[in-house]
Amino acid sequence: MHYGFQRQFLRILSNFISSVSSVILLTVFLTISAGAQTQQATPSTDTASASAPSTATIIIEYSPPSENAAKSTAYRGALHRHYFGNTFYGFVMLLLVLWWRLGPKYRDWAERVSKRRFVQALIFAPLLLLTVSVLNLPTSIWDQSIE
Repeated sequence: MHYGFQRQFLRILSNFISSVSSVILLTVFLTISAGAQTQQATPSTDTASASAPSTATIIIEYSPPSENAAKSTAYRGALHRHYFGNTFYGFVMLLLVLWWRLGPKYRDWAERVSKRRFVQALIFAPLLLLTVSVLNLPTSIWDQSIE
């Protein structure tokens, strides 16, 4: 019995190691290919200096007009508040669904309607999804007001 556990563990470990090594190789390949593409995209300094006029203005940094900068700063702050507020609200809503024990109530309703598991799933899943969607409606409205 103990030997079967070791065999299964070694099989799982072998699959995990092969998966991790595949991901590492893919990452290395993509990094190398991205580096090669950026080197091909940048022209050499000799051709750039020969084609550019001698009185060219070099732009070091860009700063938008103050009105646009203020709007973008306010929009970025609203997006941050929305992201963290939506995440917190979503956790609270899921905790409320657990606290109110809506899952077991919906399951009991589905079991009363039919003894077949498929029909129970057809009743339970839409009820639960509809409940979560309705509870998340305020954040959806908030999202639309930001855009």
